Amino acid sequence: MQSTENIMTDMKVPRSNIWHKIPVAGFLIGVICFLYWIIHFKQDPDRAMYGYLWAFTSVLSIALGAMFFVLIQHITRAGWSIVIRRVAEFAMATVPLFVLLFIPIGLLATDIFSVD
Repeated sequence: MQSTENIMTDMKVPRSNIWHKIPVAGFLIGVICFLYWIIHFKQDPDRAMYGYLWAFTSVLSIALGAMFFVLIQHITRAGWSIVIRRVAEFAMATVPLFVLLFIPIGLLATDIFSVD
């Protein structure tokens, strides 16, 4: 009987260069959008900050929802969700970034949340 452990170990999978460019493209799109936001912030700071706050809470809710999903899967010791859980863990990994993204909201909180 032949051992199946070494079957197809010599096969090399060709790596496509397009998959390596996706994070760079995402970063460039983010920088362009941030520069666009800065231009609008100089024209109308209140409206730009309301847009920033909406975008911040929208994306943060996705990251926190992914964290909730991962926590539920770990608490229940679900074995079926390993593949899906990996995607949620990658989404959850963005949560520390929101500490930095909160700085503009914290600095301009008196302008956004004016108490009359």
